[in-house]
Amino acid sequence: MLTQTPAPAATFDEFTVEFLRRHTGRYESSVAPAFDRWRDEGRSGETFLGYLSNRGVLTRVTARALLLAWRGGLDDRDARQLFDPNAVGLAVSKLAPNLAEHGPPTLESCRLLGSRLGRYTLKGMLGWGGFGAVYLSTHPTLRVPVAIKPVPKRGGAAPQALCDQLKAEARRQAAIHHPNVVRVWDYEDGDDPFLVLEYVPGENLQERVSHEPLSVAETFTLIIQMALALRAGWRAGIIHSDVKPANVLLTAENGYKLTDFGLSRCRRKFAHVRDQNTPISGLAVYGSLNYMSPEQFENCHDFRSDIYALGLIAHYALSGYLAVVGNDPDEVMLRHKRGSIEPLQKLMPDLRWEVSELIRKMTAVDPERRFQSYDDLISATETAFGLRLDLY
Repeated sequence: MLTQTPAPAATFDEFTVEFLRRHTGRYESSVAPAFDRWRDEGRSGETFLGYLSNRGVLTRVTARALLLAWRGGLDDRDARQLFDPNAVGLAVSKLAPNLAEHGPPTLESCRLLGSRLGRYTLKGMLGWGGFGAVYLSTHPTLRVPVAIKPVPKRGGAAPQALCDQLKAEARRQAAIHHPNVVRVWDYEDGDDPFLVLEYVPGENLQERVSHEPLSVAETFTLIIQMALALRAGWRAGIIHSDVKPANVLLTAENGYKLTDFGLSRCRRKFAHVRDQNTPISGLAVYGSLNYMSPEQFENCHDFRSDIYALGLIAHYALSGYLAVVGNDPDEVMLRHKRGSIEPLQKLMPDLRWEVSELIRKMTAVDPERRFQSYDDLISATETAFGLRLDLY
């Protein structure tokens, strides 16, 4: 628990709230509700900063910086350089790219850092997605870092539907043996189930491209390695169904690993889709809007939807811009179905025409006009880029 001796807790708490209000772009959506909850619970001896830090809402770096500011060792200019005003330290800065899509984590869904799940102690929060939080821990016998993905609790219990979803994810991802797929270490069942995954210390692709787009050579490696990962899944009878930059992790060796098979499904025959002008309001669609293929909005897709998403990822990686934007499902669906993705060469005139055409074919509206196998995609990628990656 973080405490402050030189002054009464109330004064320090007021300073904490004011400091975060000035330097946190997400104050109204995350810090203010947390303050109300802390105040209503009336926690004895725990400062507001301690309340946030112990639940992973603020990083240790943010907490230490705030203590330094309280003692007069950090002025506003220092704070502006240290903090990202759009995502100040929320559960490690890795949460920032997911906030727009999933919103900030709620305190009810966060586990107390330092608490235990089975044999594992939760040491920090690695990320936040639609399913919930992923935590950092250490394997108790092998002494290597691992990622822990628990079922988020609601009302003190883990919903059975989410338990079943996590178990299915564990089994499917564990069935894929490939260096470009994040490895499943273990799955713990019971009243509070959780998944133990390989820890990949690098950024995810969303974070990486938000700083700077990939080079042509890096994008070539990305497409090849993700195609190999998806091919390995397809050979195991699995379609990923949620291929997006946040689910692509960068390794220390400048490679890429695919993770999060929570929406994956077994292979099945491609089904006919409805008319492109039919709205989808009220329907249950699964995936990430900006990377979903047209047919995926109808929940009747196959591996070619993953190729479509990979094409959009390549577009984003090279240009730094989303090819299909929007938050409204009906609007985004129509943009996908109308084939409104501009050729990449219009954004990047110096890009090889063959690369622009490769991505155009990957993102064709009609799945029959995309690549019909991962082998064809890999071969065409080598030809378009004029490069070869001898890893397969």
